[in-house]
Parts: sequence; structure tokens; C-alpha cells
Amino acid sequence: MRILYYHSIGERVGDNYYLRIPPDTFREQMRLLSEEYDVISLRELVDRVKSGRKIKRSVLITFDDGFKDNYTVAYPILQEYDLPATFFVTTSFIGQKEYMNWNELKEMIENGFDIGSHTVTHPNLAKIRLPKIEEELRVSKMILEQKLEKEINLFAVPYGDSHSIMAEVIEVVKKYYDCCCLTQGYFGVSIGDMDLYQLKRTPVNYVPLSEFRSILEGREDLWLWLYEKLIVLKNEKLKLGGKNEDSTVEYN
Repeated sequence: MRILYYHSIGERVGDNYYLRIPPDTFREQMRLLSEEYDVISLRELVDRVKSGRKIKRSVLITFDDGFKDNYTVAYPILQEYDLPATFFVTTSFIGQKEYMNWNELKEMIENGFDIGSHTVTHPNLAKIRLPKIEEELRVSKMILEQKLEKEINLFAVPYGDSHSIMAEVIEVVKKYYDCCCLTQGYFGVSIGDMDLYQLKRTPVNYVPLSEFRSILEGREDLWLWLYEKLIVLKNEKLKLGGKNEDSTVEYN
């Protein structure tokens, strides 16, 4: 099983170019998924696991951070190919330049897409104290549920690599959410011993369609491992709006 994760769907320019997939490339990938793979939502996966139902070999689509082009570009393409997806949003980013606003998030929910929490300020949870970790998770859930008028129980850890996740974080996540999505999913997700709080996701990058197919089939796992290591190094330099442990969470 592969849980794919994207960030921005746009032209590869600027400091965060490595987070972007060109729209035409994204459309080709979605067309391939719609024609050849069983694509399910993260919510459906969680429900199947919790109810003990059989889990099929499937592909899931997720997005992190809440970039504006998730709504203007990705959302219409996903609708065109009738594909489900989950958008993990950082609440302090909502409504800011280059990020989605509340009306756009509400529209996507009304059309069957899932919204999940990606904390309030996008910190590295391994570098802040436990009370602040709990505040980030609790307040994000509270804000999303109040603004969207819908229960929010899906969560993705900012950065999500081995340097930003620890047992203490997972225990807090379990208090508020039904699952926890990480990164570092270069070997996919094992169906046999699936842990909903250790859902490793596979990064999607700017590759030809043949290589995208190879990623889905597990033939690019070593390359993905190396790619993820580069992402970790870049994340250490780019804060993406994260605060330090003494900052105040914004209730907006």
C-alpha cells in the first residue's frame, strides 16, 4: 500500500521549488491512478482498520500545509478524476497569502474531501516541550472543528521524519486523533501489521510517468530513501512558519 503525499501543485520556482509538482505532471499522475489503481481515502482506511475489515492493496492521496494551489489546481483535477484526498492544514497559515482560506476548505469538505490537522504553527514537535505539543494538537483540532463545523480526527506530523517524531508525541496524538501520518514511506505501508499511528507516506516528486508508476509498484524505494534524506536536510533550514518552544499559539 502507498500513501502518497504532496505539498504544492505549481511551477517549480522559488525557495520551495522541491515541494512543487507541475500541474500537467500532477494531472498525468491522477489520470494513471484513476485508470489503474484502487484509490481510497485516508478516512476509509482508518475505518476499515478500526472495524477489522479486510484491507486491500490501495493508494491514498494526501497533501500537507494547505497551499492555495491545493484548491485552485489540485482540487479540480481530483474532482475530474473522481479521486478522494486528504488535506492536512496548518491553522495559523489559513487565509494567509499562498494558503487556502476557510471558505475554500468548507467547499472541499462539502464535496467529499477530508481535512486533517497539521498543528497550529508547524513546529518540529520533537524540539518543543510536552505541554506545547499538546497545545498544538488540541488547539488545531478545536479551531478546525469550530470553523468547519465538522469533526476533525486525522493528523499529520510536521516534517514527519525520524528526527521530529517520538513516542511521547504519538501518545498525545492518540488523545485527539484516529491516526498519525508521517513521512519516510519509501517502502510503503505494510498491510499485515498496520499501525494507524505510524502511517508512513511516500513523497511524490517531479518524475516522468513511468517513474511514478515505478514508485507505486515499489521499484524506486532506494531512490526515495535518498530523496527523503535530502528533504530532511532542507527542512532543517526552512522553518515553514514554525515557532520555537517559547512562542504563543495563535487562536484564530
